[in-house]
Amino acid sequence: MSYLIIPKYVLDDINRFIHENYHYSLPHSLIIAQAFCLRFKNYGNEFGVSEITDAVEYVRNHQQKMRVVNLNKKMFDP
Repeated sequence: MSYLIIPKYVLDDINRFIHENYHYSLPHSLIIAQAFCLRFKNYGNEFGVSEITDAVEYVRNHQQKMRVVNLNKKMFDP
C-alpha cells in the first residue's frame, strides 16, 4: 500500500461504484480499479491506476470487516 492519501469522497465513490456494478462476486481489484478509472477519468488522472487499486483493496477489506462485525452483532443481539 502506498502512502498517498486518498480523500474520503474518492473512497466513498469507489464503494458506491463497487455496490452498483458488482453484486455477487468481485473480480480482482486491478480490474475494478481500471473500470473505475475509465468511469471517473479525473480520479484516474489525479491518482493513477496503482493508487486506485490500493484504494479498492482498502475498501474491499473494510467491507469484509464490517460484514463480520455486523454478523457478530446480529448473533449476540437479543
